[in-house]
Amino acid sequence: ILSGVLTEVARIRDLAPLLAYHPHGGIGQHREIIAANVSDGSFNADPARLFLCNGAQHAIDIALRLVARPGDSILVDTLTYSGFKAIAAANHLTLVPVALDDEGADPDALEPASRASGAKVFYCTPTLQSPTARTMSLTRRRRIAELAESLDLTIIEDDVYGFFLPERPVPLAELIPDRSFYITSYSKCVAPGFRLGTLTVPSGLIKQTELLLHASSWFVAPMLSEMAVRLIESGKLDELVGERRQQALDRYRVFSGIFPAVERLKFPPFYGWLPLPPEWSAVGFASAARGHNILVTPPIASMVDDADPGAIRVCLGSPKDLTELSNALHTLHEIIARSPLNVFSVA
Repeated sequence: ILSGVLTEVARIRDLAPLLAYHPHGGIGQHREIIAANVSDGSFNADPARLFLCNGAQHAIDIALRLVARPGDSILVDTLTYSGFKAIAAANHLTLVPVALDDEGADPDALEPASRASGAKVFYCTPTLQSPTARTMSLTRRRRIAELAESLDLTIIEDDVYGFFLPERPVPLAELIPDRSFYITSYSKCVAPGFRLGTLTVPSGLIKQTELLLHASSWFVAPMLSEMAVRLIESGKLDELVGERRQQALDRYRVFSGIFPAVERLKFPPFYGWLPLPPEWSAVGFASAARGHNILVTPPIASMVDDADPGAIRVCLGSPKDLTELSNALHTLHEIIARSPLNVFSVA
């Protein structure tokens, strides 16, 4: 599919319009088509507030620069996306952990964390939270939105995994659009190297967003957004998304078959959250797995405080096929079954 769309773009007779300067938020027509694609029954993306970015990482950085200054405190899930930690460190921000429960961020922990720290920004992933793969119910989302209003919080909502669900839950940005940034990316559903994301901003921050895009990248490469538009209009993006969902489901079934205690997900991402027995620390287990030539996400990458998470994020998308994945997961199962003192007796 991607080779085909690349060939289509290469055959455009006059590439001059795609190689010219364009508005900082992206070509207007591209933004309209991509906004329509981002919109669904649960969210209405306004093209005037939607900006094209070089992936979600770029969008997160822009959002943070709009609402925070060096030294500020930022509320974040106690286990969070490692890329966000990197951006926060680069911007000299202090992260304030918010405890998680079975649905993700716990509202009963969010309020005291905000009041104690004075933090006014909350970064979260309500759908398929990374690393735990938990998803907030609509009731939870409404509660978080109410707290944002009462605590005067701005939400940076990362929805890069939302495409895994055929019917996406209502984003926080739909409930409180004037105090939310909404971020999506095609890198997860197309390919990691397809660095195209979107950032939908509150209406009062349009001019400031344009300025930061000007400063950080001028504009997204039009060739890339042209490819996205062609994928959308041809229906091939839906085909790709369907393939990604099925691939993720096939791999998660292998994972849950070997580890029956993990949460059953109808529409999983390309990773799983593996609970560990009490005798294992997450850091110790990751080290033991590495000793058997299996790399799992280093726990420190996601940790905001020093509390051991008692589980490990297992990336299910890296092995080349289901057989390689199954072999690696069986080895992890054997490691867990042994005492940390005897782990290297695993064949």
